[in-house]
Amino acid sequence: MKISIAQIVIDERLRDEYGTDKDIEEFKTSIKDKGLLQPIVLSDLKNGSYKLVVGERRLRAVTQIHTAGDTIPNVPLGYINAEIMGELSPEMALMMEFEENERRKNFTWEEKAKYIKKIHDMWARRYKGNWTLEMTAHLLKIAIGSVSDYLGLGSAMEKHPEIAKAETLRSAVKRAKNIKKQEVRRIEAEENDPEQLKRAESVVVCADARQWIKQVSEASIDLVNFDPPWGEEVSHKVAENWESFDDDTESADERIRDLLPEIFRVLKPDRFCIFWFRNQAYESTIELVESAGFSMKGSRNACLWIKPDKTTDQMRFPEKMLIHGYENFFLLRKGDPLLYKTDQKTNVFMFARVPRGLKIHPTEKPRMLLELLIKMTTTPGETVLDPCAGSGSTLHAAYNTMRKPLGCELSPNFHARIITRLTEVMGETEVVKPPVTDARIDEILRRDA
Repeated sequence: MKISIAQIVIDERLRDEYGTDKDIEEFKTSIKDKGLLQPIVLSDLKNGSYKLVVGERRLRAVTQIHTAGDTIPNVPLGYINAEIMGELSPEMALMMEFEENERRKNFTWEEKAKYIKKIHDMWARRYKGNWTLEMTAHLLKIAIGSVSDYLGLGSAMEKHPEIAKAETLRSAVKRAKNIKKQEVRRIEAEENDPEQLKRAESVVVCADARQWIKQVSEASIDLVNFDPPWGEEVSHKVAENWESFDDDTESADERIRDLLPEIFRVLKPDRFCIFWFRNQAYESTIELVESAGFSMKGSRNACLWIKPDKTTDQMRFPEKMLIHGYENFFLLRKGDPLLYKTDQKTNVFMFARVPRGLKIHPTEKPRMLLELLIKMTTTPGETVLDPCAGSGSTLHAAYNTMRKPLGCELSPNFHARIITRLTEVMGETEVVKPPVTDARIDEILRRDA
């Protein structure tokens, strides 16, 4: 049956991707050559109009063809082949739409999660809550475990849209679980002592350090730990964290050039800056720090953090190259500062890395190393600044050593993780927390909703 396109009503649809421009053009070419092989499905509204049930991609393609003045075999301009059904319930119409889309090869997990959640919610409303997850699984012929995952993601994405950036269902489920755990930790810490969260939020801000540091008073900081992105043209990720960031040379160098003079400005006289840098940029790094005002006279030897646990499984070509088992940093001097006495006698520091599964940030430094450096360069009560806070390990170390932590982090994701970390640290000696079980997570999130 041929129906005028002008008579067709399209309700709000869950699908918002219809393929690449190339896919759409190939589809239109096929329709113009062979005709519309499969009619769209409409529901008769009994008022001269028809509601689209399935076939929006076909309807869009035919409309574009006719708008361009092209023809389709055996179909008049402005019309489309359609199969007419009686009036359908919203639940059945959505089911048909879902089944149609599930046959697509590019049906994404995100779209599927939205469909399954909407289908489950519609049937639950129809039966006034007497509808179970098992019923939805039976209706859709999908395993109960998969339905549970999709329903959880459908709800989680409404509150945390960033979950949709996951490439696969598995990684999306992992992201959602990590967010859930973070929320529980935040809620529990706030419940135990709401003031802890406020104190943590006052310690670290979420901003671009290049603008934020201009608000820091001149000569007000006792130590800066400056660990910027190094510009190694790589993308960093960590196991527990889904966010990645590109570390390109141009933006990294620009950030360093902008921040070093400001770091020099905010440091008090006769103070240190711990500056982590990439080994390949040794000479250019010295030029940068000297142009910012720091003196390198007599102190051009870099300090080394040796990683004794670095193994061949982290080397792409172990049969060709030796493992890069250390990182460099300078103890930059403003004026003529003195080191405080510790057991450290050389410029070589040997500390195991943070285990991958425990990392908050991909370039996280071990807290014990940072605590030692802080003790060497400051005294209790002084202020320690980290303008690229990352994991918050410097701020954690400063707090542990009775210094005043202050930091800035550009990424909202990492900033939230730092807040959670510091909230726990600032109250961990006062509170015994219950174990975080799945039941405990659900209980707290329901209460917080």
